[in-house]
This record gives sequence, C-alpha cells and structure tokens, in this order.
Amino acid sequence: MIYLLEGTETYRMAKAREDIIKKSGVLPENIQNIDGSVRSSFSLSDVLSACSTISLFGDRRTVIIDSPYFLQSSRSRKEGTGKSEPKDQNIARLLERYCADPNDDADLILYCFGYDADKRTKEYKVLSGWFNKTVEHRTFSQMSRNELNIEIDRTLRENGLRLTRDARQELDERIDGSTTQFYRAMDKLLLYGASDLDRVDIEHLIPVNPEVNVWKFGDAFLRGDAAGMMRYLDELVTIERMSHQAVIPLLAYRLRSVYNVVRCDECGMSFDRIEKYTGRRFPERELRSARGMTSKDILAILDRLAALDQQIKNGTIGGKEGFEQFLLGRIKQCNH
Repeated sequence: MIYLLEGTETYRMAKAREDIIKKSGVLPENIQNIDGSVRSSFSLSDVLSACSTISLFGDRRTVIIDSPYFLQSSRSRKEGTGKSEPKDQNIARLLERYCADPNDDADLILYCFGYDADKRTKEYKVLSGWFNKTVEHRTFSQMSRNELNIEIDRTLRENGLRLTRDARQELDERIDGSTTQFYRAMDKLLLYGASDLDRVDIEHLIPVNPEVNVWKFGDAFLRGDAAGMMRYLDELVTIERMSHQAVIPLLAYRLRSVYNVVRCDECGMSFDRIEKYTGRRFPERELRSARGMTSKDILAILDRLAALDQQIKNGTIGGKEGFEQFLLGRIKQCNH
C-alpha cells in the first residue's frame, strides 16, 4: 500500500504513521527511513528498489520517505550543494508506474511532516489519480478555535472526563488554540485515570505554555494583580527555568505591543487599521489590558524597565531583587 500523509497537525500525523507500521506487523529491521528533502541526493529509483527488496528477516517491508522535496512548493525545496543534478529526471513517471502496480508486501509512506503537499506538482497529481485505489491519502490540519472547542467538548464527553470551569479555562490557556497540544494533553489526562479534574490537576498534568504565561504575567502586571504576577513569574522561573533578568525583555515585548495599540487608538485609527498596522490580531484585547492607561503611561514603565535591565547588567543590583522591587512598585502604583 502507498500512503500519503500531509498537514500541519504533526501529533496525529506521527501517531498515524506509528499505527500504519504497527498494523502491518513489520519487523523493525525491515523499516527504512529515507531523507527526501534534498533534491540532489534523493533517488526515487532507489526507494522503489528498496520496496521490492526481499528481506531475510521477514516478508513485509516499510519504506518511509521523510519530507519528499517533490511534494513541497518550489520555495521550500532544498537543492543541496554543488552542481550535482537530481538522480531521477522524471519522478512523476516513476510514481505513475509504481502506483499502477505496487508491491503487495511493502508499504511506501510519503511523509510530509508539518506541511501540506503542493497540489500543483506533477507528482501530487499522479498520486491523486490513485487515491482510494492503491494510494491512501490522509490530511492532518490544525482546527479553528471554534472547531477545536467542539472537538474538546466531544472528546472529553466520549472519554467520561469532567472538568470544573476553572480546569477547562486552564486547559484552554495551556493548549493555546493548538490542535497538536490538545491531543498531547488528552493522552496525559487519560493516563491520569481520574474522571473529575480541577484546575490543580490540569496545572499538574499539562505543561506550561511559556508564551501564554508571558501574556498572563503581562496582563497581571498591567492590572497590578500581585497574586497573579507572583504565580506566573514563579512558573516562568521555576518550570521554564528562566532567570528574572530573562523575563524582563519578554515583559517589555508584551508592554510594547500594548503601547502600539494604545498609541494607534489615540490617533483615531479603527481596529481593522490597528490590526494591519501593528500585526496584533485582537487589538481590542490589548486596549482592555491597558485599563485606561495612556501611551505616555506605558512608555514611562518601559523606560523604568530598560533602566532596571541596565542596572542588572552593570551589577549595581541583583536580577531577582531588582525585578521584584520593580513589580512591587507597580502594585503600589495601582493601589493608590
């Protein structure tokens, strides 16, 4: 059988490849991985010969072409070095012949890991002509947030898992709209063995998403939430093993994104124009995070943060001590 696996949702794709291999019962000695990403060093003739080779260790063989270049867009292809020509001048013709008469004792897997096969290529058009015949085609795509929410509800329900409202919110924040992260999380929840889960369970089982934690830390900072700041800072420092000084540029980036949106809003720009100008997908959220602060207010905080960073680099103050004093100053400012 010939399999074409493609898409950006890599977790399910990897599991699908494992399932194909497991279902075939092929011995590890008869699995061959071939790098198909570099045009000048790849030979489909050699791959097809491997599919036809009789093994001393068993009847079945599995040959995997990792990242076949001929199914990538021209801009993504790796040409290799030097002036060497591709070993096969007509891959489409070779594919056509093999699709018409594949070896029954071999599985050929075209593994487009992390990308969609280019539908415009001759090779894809050849393969598509044999879909549901000798070629099994599977696409693994990231879901939209709405689709993912529906899938989360369905999967939790089918597996008898009940999450409190706080637990579900924590799960959503930790997977951050990623289909791949959701399926990884589900494997851990099912292994845990409990049916009823609270926020503490989710925090214990699902890894922290650093980008989300930086966002939440920045939001807590802007509203002067001492408990929130300490919680998310502790996760970044303890779990992600960042130094306090390493958190400073991350907080500065978050504040600059809010500053840019606030400044554009002060200039009378619409949300659509702000989104195009700043690249921020949800400018209204940035405005809510600002909590009425002007661009001048945010700029003053950024100046103090830059001065702190310089003091730490000069050795005039410790990273942990200086950053915690900076956060304490923000809490006092919000409480006045």
